[in-house]
Amino acid sequence: MTWPRRCAIVRFVAETMIAVEGGEVWADDSGGGGPPLVLLHPGVGDSRIWEPVLPALTAPWRVIRYDARGFGRSAAPTVKFSLLADLITVLCSSRIRRFSTGSTRSPSRHRCWSVTPTIPR
Repeated sequence: MTWPRRCAIVRFVAETMIAVEGGEVWADDSGGGGPPLVLLHPGVGDSRIWEPVLPALTAPWRVIRYDARGFGRSAAPTVKFSLLADLITVLCSSRIRRFSTGSTRSPSRHRCWSVTPTIPR
């Protein structure tokens, strides 16, 4: 077997459905050894809003993004739920306790800040 002189770097992606109280949400974890960055989508879109900047973000960060209930690949809610509780469940399933987060007001105005949540073990 011969190996090519150049090998492409393949980004690790773990797409999964995560069980949350009373439902499931779709999540994507880029893997990688960088610090965790959690991307939140606006209420008028889904996690695909981040796709144009995802390649640049996954180089230095371990990027976790998910679709809130009723958006993108996550089913509509069937019970009363908490966005915060769903976020904490996504973080716990990814074994993340400290992270930075990114949100957006519009697709062209991304915002990032660091937080240190208190997440139960």
